[in-house]
Amino acid sequence: MNANMNMTKRSMVVIAAAYMTMGTVAAAQAPPTCRGFPATIIGTDGDDVLMGTPGDDVIVGLDGNDRIEGGDGKDRICGGPGNDIIDGGPGNDALEGGPGDDLIEGGPGNDFLAGEAGNDTLYGGDGNDIIQGEFQNDEMSRAHRDQAGSDAIYGGPGNDFIEGFDGNDTIDGGPGKNLIKGQYGNDLIKSGLGNNVIEGGPGNDVIKGGLGNNVIKGQYGDDVIEGGFGNNIVEGGPGNDRIKGGPGNDYIKGQFDDDVIEGGSGNDFIDGGPGDDRMKGQLGDDRIIAGGGNDLIEGGPGNDVLDGDDGYDTLKGQAGYDECYNGETNSGCEVK
Repeated sequence: MNANMNMTKRSMVVIAAAYMTMGTVAAAQAPPTCRGFPATIIGTDGDDVLMGTPGDDVIVGLDGNDRIEGGDGKDRICGGPGNDIIDGGPGNDALEGGPGDDLIEGGPGNDFLAGEAGNDTLYGGDGNDIIQGEFQNDEMSRAHRDQAGSDAIYGGPGNDFIEGFDGNDTIDGGPGKNLIKGQYGNDLIKSGLGNNVIEGGPGNDVIKGGLGNNVIKGQYGDDVIEGGFGNNIVEGGPGNDRIKGGPGNDYIKGQFDDDVIEGGSGNDFIDGGPGDDRMKGQLGDDRIIAGGGNDLIEGGPGNDVLDGDDGYDTLKGQAGYDECYNGETNSGCEVK
């Protein structure tokens, strides 16, 4: 009886040990995952060339400088450590570079691209794409001028070059010193924390400057521009623009057409340019030049200099010691 019980106990121990061993082997052989999905195509720790199928693939490159092409289908591709080249191909793909300096192209379809760590170059391609630069200094763009789609592009903490091309794009530069070009379409552009250069391009754009000292050019179209908190240079470009300066000492130029400009609370220099403009200095000691056209200029609190220049202009000094020149109608001016 005792012998049988001892044998039973030993058998249970052996069976339990066998299950534990099988579990360890299964865990060791479990495939790597990409965005939570088990890989169907797996690279090595070397430099691999991995090709997807016409279906939906999950491809993991692992270590090495890999070249990965997803092909047709809704693919998930993770490059892994190394300097990888990833081409999603046709389909709605999710592509991640991993640590390293990666080149990622989404191709036709509504794609998600993330560079992860490293200095990455990301091209969205045709479709409405989401592009994230993540860390380091990245270049993010739609690959070609004729590729249409409205993209969401996020710069990340590094110093990025971001270009939207066709479509109504949403671009957030994030922290860092960024060069951002919205290009064609009605774009929403936010610059983030750093000192940025922003060009809206053709289209009716909304541009918000952020905390740094920014250079902002609205270019063609009826643009809405906020310079942000720093000392900014803002040019509206052709179109009927609405421009607001912010707390810093800003240089604002409306350029062509009929613009509405507010200087903010700093000591601003404002030039309306040609067109029938409405300009207001707000707080600070401002210098405002109307330019050509029939303009309305209001100085606001502070000691302002208002210059009507060409055209039939109305100058209003308001509070402070104000100087008004070349105005057909002047009020609230200590010097006329």
